Amino acid sequence: MKGKKIKIIGGIILGVLGLTAVVVLGVKLFSVKDNPNVEDALKEEENKVVIRLKEDLNVEINSEVKIADLLEENNDIEIINVDEKIDTSSLGEKDLVLKYLENAEEKEYAIKINVVDTEKPTIKFTKELSTTAGTKINLLKNVKVSDNSKEEIKATIEGDYDFNKEGTYKLKYVAIDSSNNKTEEDFTLKVNKKKTTSTTNTTTNNNSTTDEKEENPVISTKYEEEEIDRKEYKYGIEEYTIVKYKITTRKDGTEEKVEDSRLSYYELDKFRDDAKEMRSEASSNLTTYKQDINQLFNIINEKRKANSLYEYKLDENLSLGASIRAMEVGFMNSYDNYRPNGRYYNTVLDDLGIKHDVVMSESSTRGGIKNMQGVYNSLVLYCDYNDIDCQNIFNEKFTKIGIGMFKFNNDYSYVILFEK
Repeated sequence: MKGKKIKIIGGIILGVLGLTAVVVLGVKLFSVKDNPNVEDALKEEENKVVIRLKEDLNVEINSEVKIADLLEENNDIEIINVDEKIDTSSLGEKDLVLKYLENAEEKEYAIKINVVDTEKPTIKFTKELSTTAGTKINLLKNVKVSDNSKEEIKATIEGDYDFNKEGTYKLKYVAIDSSNNKTEEDFTLKVNKKKTTSTTNTTTNNNSTTDEKEENPVISTKYEEEEIDRKEYKYGIEEYTIVKYKITTRKDGTEEKVEDSRLSYYELDKFRDDAKEMRSEASSNLTTYKQDINQLFNIINEKRKANSLYEYKLDENLSLGASIRAMEVGFMNSYDNYRPNGRYYNTVLDDLGIKHDVVMSESSTRGGIKNMQGVYNSLVLYCDYNDIDCQNIFNEKFTKIGIGMFKFNNDYSYVILFEK
């Protein structure tokens, strides 16, 4: 696709409108009449560096997009914020800034993108429902609608049907999001003939009893599981959902299949344990959990002071490494000091190009509730048994620490790196 070309000359954008060249940032107008050499100037202009943007600057809502995704591949100018993530959480026009280098000087250029929603909602449903004449059922009970906009969407039903009249009804589930993306899914409702039962009178010891049996009882129940929505989550981790269905068969042979439960799972076999790839999210987590990290840091130092020990310093590089280790601990659900790739915990700093002392240590814990006092208590719980976590917190040879925190699959993981 042909890209949009933006000429940049010392911070000046040059455009040609008719016979007039407009210097936008220089606020100067000149024409061929004013400057007979303008044609030569324009030819010289062709040799200058340009930024080439993709023709389509529309991005989907809640999609993962970086500045790099907006650029053509054949740019001959260095954009220095290509890895910057773009906020796509709301629809509409967004102002962005491209940062580039020209003659070793950092400069900026403003552009606009448009966050749109062109994807249709997804409807999870049962293809065939059944009942008997005179018995109403909720046709929307197990219908689930999801959408990339993350808005709550309720399905509706199109088509005519009558619970009191035997027959097979061809109907549709319909879901429409706020951007008018519409999904229609066909399903069938079977209304079976209502069977009458006779009452049998039996006499035993001159006593007459009436045995009223269920009209159309369930004669068997079974369960089936189905895997749906398998997708790559991040770093090679695959996420998928298992849906469990309950299938009942009645005496007249009719079956009813309804969703019983669903659970999400993460498959970690393909996890790409790459500190450089994880660095951006790890850094973002340090910002997200800054208040919690500082609270835990202060609790540790208060306890050290109470034990007549000097206070630790919170180190930025160690915290970045600890943040990545918290992600690894969370993804792998393991407290092992060895990383998922089989290497020792301190290699995370080597992978980031961070120099560190040979003498280091690591403490980690996990929990479902974000409580910093509880995290501290967990780390010192086994002090009487010379637990390494307790030794680290009250160790006299370490002078600085880094704290990382990460939430995955409804659990928080915490890692502290210690260094001399």
